[in-house]
Amino acid sequence: MLDTASGIKFVKHAEKSPGFKGGEEALFKYIQKHFNYDHSELKRMNILPYLCIIGPDGSVLSARILFNPGVSDEMIAKGIRFIKKLPKFEPGTCGGQPIAVEISMPIMVKP
Repeated sequence: MLDTASGIKFVKHAEKSPGFKGGEEALFKYIQKHFNYDHSELKRMNILPYLCIIGPDGSVLSARILFNPGVSDEMIAKGIRFIKKLPKFEPGTCGGQPIAVEISMPIMVKP
């Protein structure tokens, strides 16, 4: 597939999906520790549903929100900036070769 916004070629499914070093639990702990936001902006807990493309080198190539669950545009933009600065992932592979893969990355925010 081709991400029309960035021009990046990627697949949605790989033989081996990209993974955060330490696994999914380590990723959620990293997000909880490092994603800073204005808690007073929120009236209730929200899950921000992002999609991102992890490149063949494990870096985040692009990120976008799937839909707005009722938060400000600034909160969404802050999440995109945060995702783009995440440490490198173990890249996804197909036929033993690293490839760009789109993954979902929900970020939970609480008031």
